[in-house]
Amino acid sequence: MYIQGYKIKKEREKKGIKQLTLAEEINVSQSWLSKVESGLSEPNSDKLDEIAKYLKVPVQHFLKEGFVIENQNVHDKANGIFIESENNNLKDLITKLNLLLIQKDNIISILQKENELLHEKINRKNKKIEDLLKA
Repeated sequence: MYIQGYKIKKEREKKGIKQLTLAEEINVSQSWLSKVESGLSEPNSDKLDEIAKYLKVPVQHFLKEGFVIENQNVHDKANGIFIESENNNLKDLITKLNLLLIQKDNIISILQKENELLHEKINRKNKKIEDLLKA
């Protein structure tokens, strides 16, 4: 889980927005939003983006530590270069890409587990076939 759902709830309540109101604004059920806020479910990157935009906070605000997007400031003292990017679209794109990478890693992990289970099943069936052939 990479989202801290309680931060969504905290930000929503801080702004005086009812859970039902936010759910309706982002076209989800109130029960789903409740699950997200309690950490039982996670939004996809598009829904997280909608939540952040509606609450007027950056998406990074809701990410767990370790998934925080690095500051967009670039300092290169050797060359005397200082670049500061305040481009929210770029930050949002980087956040979405990081979320997609996390989702990709989760899918790979699930597929690896399914592959292991399939191999175990094949091995059990092969063992049964061997036992039947010996009999």
